[in-house]
Amino acid sequence: MATTKELETRIRQLEAVLANMGLAAERASELPEDRPDYIAPGSPEHAAFIGLVQIDDPAEADGRVVFTSRQTGSMYCLEDELGILRYYPGVDPEKAALTVLRQKVGAFESGPAVIPENAPPMWTPDPAMR
Repeated sequence: MATTKELETRIRQLEAVLANMGLAAERASELPEDRPDYIAPGSPEHAAFIGLVQIDDPAEADGRVVFTSRQTGSMYCLEDELGILRYYPGVDPEKAALTVLRQKVGAFESGPAVIPENAPPMWTPDPAMR
């Protein structure tokens, strides 16, 4: 049986032969936006992912807690208000819902994270190891 090193050598040789024939494997893009599972910050998919529902009229809330954003004036409610009670037992449900709703709206409307100039490079896994 061939060792890992021998197999890696054979793969490199095959890639070289294919490259000489004009057949090179396409490299995947390194940009996160090009990944199929990417969710753009502030998109409807982002809102659905974090359990945020944007409403146009407070009457649509069906008795749920509604938060109006100071930035955009948009109104939001949580998709599942009762789910947050697992994390805030013994707290007034309306207060817990409003706190979580405010946090989620802030995360939703803040846009993509700003990376400081002096930040170290982020580790990215080897695509071949996925």
